[in-house]
Amino acid sequence: MQTPSVGDKRRRLRELLQAGKASLAPGSADVLTAKLIAKMGFPAVYISGSLQHALRGYADVNALTMTEMVQTAAEVANEVPVPCLADGETGFGTTINVIRTVREYERAGVAGIHIEDSTVPKRPARLGYDSATVSTTEFLDKIKSALDARTDESMVIVARSELRGDFSAKFERLEAAAELGADAFWVGGFTLTEVGKVCSMIEKPALSVLPKNISIDDYGLLGVKLAVIPGAMAMAGLIAQRKFLENLAQSGNWTEWLEAQPGFKDANDHYSEQGVK
Repeated sequence: MQTPSVGDKRRRLRELLQAGKASLAPGSADVLTAKLIAKMGFPAVYISGSLQHALRGYADVNALTMTEMVQTAAEVANEVPVPCLADGETGFGTTINVIRTVREYERAGVAGIHIEDSTVPKRPARLGYDSATVSTTEFLDKIKSALDARTDESMVIVARSELRGDFSAKFERLEAAAELGADAFWVGGFTLTEVGKVCSMIEKPALSVLPKNISIDDYGLLGVKLAVIPGAMAMAGLIAQRKFLENLAQSGNWTEWLEAQPGFKDANDHYSEQGVK
C-alpha cells in the first residue's frame, strides 16, 4: 500500500473536519506510540505540547523552543500514514515568530496546527495560573500572519482562545478569527451547553480536548468535529510501567509479569517491527 503524501494527509484532515461524525485523535509525542495509534484505526494523531513538555520533565509553560517542538512533529508526522495535528503554542512570539512557526511546521509535514492567544510565556489555567491572554487585535494579527505564511493552502490553521470567564469576549474573538479565514476553531474552555451554542453559531469546524466523562459520540452531537486526548496514552503507559517495575523489584525477573499480560505478543511485534516493516 502506497504511503499517503503530506498533501493527502492534509486533505484527509479537512475531510475529518467536515464529516458528519466526530473523530478522535489520541495524543503522542514519539513515533512508536503514534504508529500504534494509527495501527489501531484512529484517523489522526495529536502531537501534544503538554505531553512533549512532560516527557522532558517540564510543566506546560513554553519551556520548549519552537525548534524542539517542530523536530518532534517532523519525527512523528513523517512516520505515520494518518494526518497529524500539532500544538503550535502561541506561535512562539509575535507575528514574525508566527510566520516562521507556520513555515517550519509546514515543512515538518503536519496536517495542521493550532495557535492560541496566551501571552508569551504562557501560563495555563489548568495549572492554576491566571492564563493571561493577548489583546484581540494581537491575536487576530497572529492568525492572519499564520494564514498568509503557509505555502500549502490545504494545511489547516486552527484558532484557539484561552480566555476564561467571559463567554461573549471569547466567542467574539473566535468568531472574528473564523471570519478572518481560520480553517477551524478550538472550543475548549466552554461548558458543554456553551459548546453546542458556539458550534451552531460559528460556521467553521470545532476542535477541542475531549472532556472527561463524555463519549466522542455525545460530544460530536454538540457540533465538535475532532476531539484530541493529549496525555491519556502516556498515563496508560505509566500505569503499566509502574506495575511492571513493582513486579521487577519484587521478583527480579523482567519477563514474568510482562509476558503474562494480555496483548504481549502484539506489543512485542509492534516494538520489534520498527524500521523493518
